[in-house]
Amino acid sequence: MKRSRGWSILAAVAIAVGLLGSATYGAVQLANAAGTGTTYYACLSTKGALSKVGTTSPTTCAKTAAVISWNSVGPQGPQGPQGAVGPQGPTGPQGPAGTTAFGSGTQIARSGNGETCTLGEVILTAGAVANGIPAVGQLLPISSNAALFSLMGTTYGGNGTTDFELPDLTAAAPNGLTYSICDVGVYPSSS
Repeated sequence: MKRSRGWSILAAVAIAVGLLGSATYGAVQLANAAGTGTTYYACLSTKGALSKVGTTSPTTCAKTAAVISWNSVGPQGPQGPQGAVGPQGPTGPQGPAGTTAFGSGTQIARSGNGETCTLGEVILTAGAVANGIPAVGQLLPISSNAALFSLMGTTYGGNGTTDFELPDLTAAAPNGLTYSICDVGVYPSSS
């Protein structure tokens, strides 16, 4: 009976600490440290008296007392099972119809030469005549484009013996414009 009275006193102290955030037991201030990882220790006698209260466990208690602790944070438990998939949410309204700004009506300029350019340079033009060859993925003979082939090789295709291919930039060009590759110009130098 005396032991249960002691435990009921401890329970009352624990409830006070939980509800009020702290409580005083005798001359000892007990702080609520739940979730902080701090553990408090004390000797609890069979008459319900606390002694040796602190954050380190007492090495000895009276024969009629037991070491108790509270506000311990135990190890994390295993992860629970994944919950069920929730219901599909409502479908939002359809957005306005967009217009594509690239790849429509492109690569319409004819091959031509204008300002001196650097061989292999990609040039964007809005005119009817491009400064170079429109880049539409066509094969070019190596024999008449040796300097350009020496820069591009077969990166975009071709057999590398008699021909090589230019990149196809049709879909990359803004609407109504033409990407061309400079085929007559200055050979680039590396520094």
